[in-house]
Amino acid sequence: AGAGAPTPLQSMSVEQEFKNLLKAENEEDFTAKLKNLKTVVRVDGALTNLGLRLPNRNKEGKTNLRGHLWKLMLGVVYEEKGAGTALEKYKEQLKKGENKVQGKDIRNDVFRTFPKLEIFDLESQKRKMTRILHAVSHKSNFKYTQGQNILLAPFLLCMNEVDAFHSYHRLSVEMVPTYWMEQSSKNPEKSKSYLGVNAACRIADKILRVVDPNLHKALMANYKEKINPISPTERWFHTQFTFRHMQTLSLCTKPLEQVVLLLDVVFAMGIQYHVLIYVAQLMSLREKLMQKGTNLNDFLRQDNFPDVNARYVSSQVSYLIEKLEDQPKLLDEVLAQQKEHTP
Repeated sequence: AGAGAPTPLQSMSVEQEFKNLLKAENEEDFTAKLKNLKTVVRVDGALTNLGLRLPNRNKEGKTNLRGHLWKLMLGVVYEEKGAGTALEKYKEQLKKGENKVQGKDIRNDVFRTFPKLEIFDLESQKRKMTRILHAVSHKSNFKYTQGQNILLAPFLLCMNEVDAFHSYHRLSVEMVPTYWMEQSSKNPEKSKSYLGVNAACRIADKILRVVDPNLHKALMANYKEKINPISPTERWFHTQFTFRHMQTLSLCTKPLEQVVLLLDVVFAMGIQYHVLIYVAQLMSLREKLMQKGTNLNDFLRQDNFPDVNARYVSSQVSYLIEKLEDQPKLLDEVLAQQKEHTP
């Protein structure tokens, strides 16, 4: 092939990749084909670039091609037939009804899930979210925390209810088992402290400090001058601005269609890399955040956070990985902490 010509892997459609995975001859072949697919998604930026359409509203409640690919990348595997089917396992949790301890928090969060989006204004969709969140809390004694509804929402755009339950459980419980685990402390300031979330905040700070020290310095100086002059700057900056992003694996942004594209890349790269999405978004606002007199609340508060461009952020994440690879000790350090919570 001539210079710039696509390799056979790059030119292959998503549908072809999916069919190849289903035809894998053995576990080794399957693993190799899945690795190829993840590489293409990671390098190209998102499945949309590979011919997979942006998510629709999925009013029919079916699992589309993206949903099937997400399941594969997450490692969601279950028997399709027999007594232990995915449906039966889900029904088993539904029989337990509402989680009495966490019911109020779940109802409140489901009610305010993307209120301006038609798909999440449907009562049927709210009922699905409620059932799944209660079922997951029963299945693993998983304590619901604010923001879990944000993580679940994209799955319901791409999957039926049963697949969404198993995929969400796989992500939130099996892949990040201690991420939202509460950190016991007598200090009231840490009453809502979560092990993995706070580790992610520290990692975000270290990464930004290395890849863009001038932006990091400007953010900390601005925060201390205009918002809280008596605070330990880094800790309180991340408490006010970064924590919410880390709490939702950097997905508490908009529009939801772009969040779905970011998930394509996160699932292909590995969950622990979600921190880079937040850092990339800060860097995309660099010009505005560096301006003298900027009020950080105007840009970094959740309600004011600008719309995300998944393709741009994905390319920035690749750039950040390259920057960190130049400093292998730092890359090992920042990812080692996170991997404690995302095995």
